[in-house]
Amino acid sequence: RAAAQVKNSGYPGAWIVSESGGGGSTPPPTTSNPASPDTPPPSTGYAPYKVQIGAFRNPAGFDMGKASPLGSVEQVRRNDGITLMLIGGLRTEQEARNVQARAKAAGYTGAFVLVDQGGQLVKI
Repeated sequence: RAAAQVKNSGYPGAWIVSESGGGGSTPPPTTSNPASPDTPPPSTGYAPYKVQIGAFRNPAGFDMGKASPLGSVEQVRRNDGITLMLIGGLRTEQEARNVQARAKAAGYTGAFVLVDQGGQLVKI
């Protein structure tokens, strides 16, 4: 309902993200690179950082062409049916912060950085 009101107000590409729990973490999607944040990334290409640019109940309307210049677009479907749209393949927090700034400049104003901590994506 809120999304429809915003879209009818002249923002057709708007989307709503809600955060609950106040713990600063995203519900756990399954990932394949569990690691401690204190463990340096191995030289094999381990990239624990991601930038979330959207979360959708129905991602069909997501504009992949707009997001792809930011990097490798990943879709993660949570257990509650929400699909997260992420820019992945980021090795360092600084690289992720740079992508976050570019995402905000591209119109993804709610973009934020996540790190894989033991198989859970945690907002930092």
